[in-house]
Amino acid sequence: MPMLIRRYNFTIGLFLGVLGMLGWQYWRSAQQNSTRLMPPDEAAFVKIFVQSRAAWVSAPNDLARIGMRQARAAALCKADPGLLATGWLGHIISVVPNTVPDLAGKQSATIVIGLNADVSVATPSLPLLNNPASMVEAGTPIYATAATLSVGQRVRFSGKFFTGGDCVDEESFTVNGGMTEPMLKIWLTALGRA
Repeated sequence: MPMLIRRYNFTIGLFLGVLGMLGWQYWRSAQQNSTRLMPPDEAAFVKIFVQSRAAWVSAPNDLARIGMRQARAAALCKADPGLLATGWLGHIISVVPNTVPDLAGKQSATIVIGLNADVSVATPSLPLLNNPASMVEAGTPIYATAATLSVGQRVRFSGKFFTGGDCVDEESFTVNGGMTEPMLKIWLTALGRA
């Protein structure tokens, strides 16, 4: 009986391992295909993050990482000097209402859009600290569209990146997060289903 249980456990483990491997390959293939479908300027922009993330993760220690973030910032400013996203593709990570009205007294929402598995863009989330025009306010076409989108929905969007120390304003709480899973602040000017 114990031999039968071991064989059963081995078979289940093997099945789950193969299933996991196939799932990972499917996910990786979907990520590569989504990059190929991106507009060329978006693909070049995302490539900078992918390459800098790979260098950061493979660095043996923090000493080796000195200057990597500044090098990425310089590459970003060179790749997209106007800091504009026009007709870019992504998928909805979240759409949430802000709990505090913005400076104009209107309800607003924060939208987070994934560009790939690690890089995302987000609209401003602190209404009292941001220009009302940069917020996704109730009553606007972007707010109305956002209310119809579900997590994972493919979208096409346009906007202008906020500037910051990374050329674009990067919102992560830690340097490691900023290099491995950057979230960039954007002022959306258009949003629709892809």
